[in-house]
Order: sequence, then structure tokens, then C-alpha cells
Amino acid sequence: MASNDSSKSNASDPQNETFDEFRNSFSYGSRTDLLFKFLKSGSEQQADDFLRELLHLTGDLIDDGDVTRIVEAIVRAQSGAYAGPGSFEYDDKPFAKLEQPVSES
Repeated sequence: MASNDSSKSNASDPQNETFDEFRNSFSYGSRTDLLFKFLKSGSEQQADDFLRELLHLTGDLIDDGDVTRIVEAIVRAQSGAYAGPGSFEYDDKPFAKLEQPVSES
């Protein structure tokens, strides 16, 4: 796997970008694709595993024409990346105190 040193960014030079810069580029970066922005949310290992599986399944697609396994792999990878801690955590209280109960509005 590529280096994870983010102290020097190579995002403007795709030939020298790190794997971390590559996977982050799908989330509002140079390769913006909201279907694959989950690559930034998960770990580097999850992204690596997903891309390996996607390449393997693409080869199978050429042979059998069935896209089902590719769609399932994308959904599974998205679910795995977004399921981790820190994803979609919100306070369980209102952001502002209501002056009166909603039922009395």
C-alpha cells in the first residue's frame, strides 16, 4: 500500500499521490463521485479490500455480464465504511429549547 504521509500533498499530481489522497479524492475532491465517497469514511484497509474486490468482480462481469455482485459489493462496502464510530452521531437532545410544547402550538 502507498504511504500515508499527509504532510506533503500530491493531489495535484496524480502520478505521485498517495493511496490515502486517492481514496479521499472521491469525497468532493478531484474525482468527486458521491457513490464512492465512502472510501474516505472507512479505513485504508477497507478501501484497499473493496477496490481489489471491485477489480476482480469487473473481470467476472466481462465473462458473465451479471452486475449483481458488483452492486452488492458496493452496498456492502458503503455499509461497512459508514457503520464505524463517528459516523452520523448526533446529540439526542433538541438544539434549542422550545418555548412551549409542540402539542400546544
